[in-house]
Amino acid sequence: MATRQPIRVWRVIKHLERDSGLAAIAAIGHRVVHGGVPFIEPMRVTPQMLDQLRRISPLDPEHLPGEINLIEAFGGAVPGVPQVACFDTGFHRTMPRTAQIVPIPRILPRSAAARAKGLNSWASPSTTGETGRVNR
Repeated sequence: MATRQPIRVWRVIKHLERDSGLAAIAAIGHRVVHGGVPFIEPMRVTPQMLDQLRRISPLDPEHLPGEINLIEAFGGAVPGVPQVACFDTGFHRTMPRTAQIVPIPRILPRSAAARAKGLNSWASPSTTGETGRVNR
């Protein structure tokens, strides 16, 4: 994923630029698969958030580095446009405790960092709604 991602992100940004112009973008919502312990609620992206996400990248090496790159790419393409991160881990914290830990091997600690990620089908409608809510 990571090797072709910069090309794909560039293509998306160029398409948006041609289609409606980047000036038409009022806010950008990102689904972030793993927010670790610190991130529960959707929130605006800040440099401090990105630093924390980089530190917890080992929790989800398949997703977090690419998500961070995407946030940074859009930040460079449309500086000043608010970006909102919506975390799957926040959603999954509302699941019953048993559902959070059943898929985790008993050998791993039952820390807040070691929780099930669960299904992802909720992400798009939730990210869109939360981006609008947080951006108000």
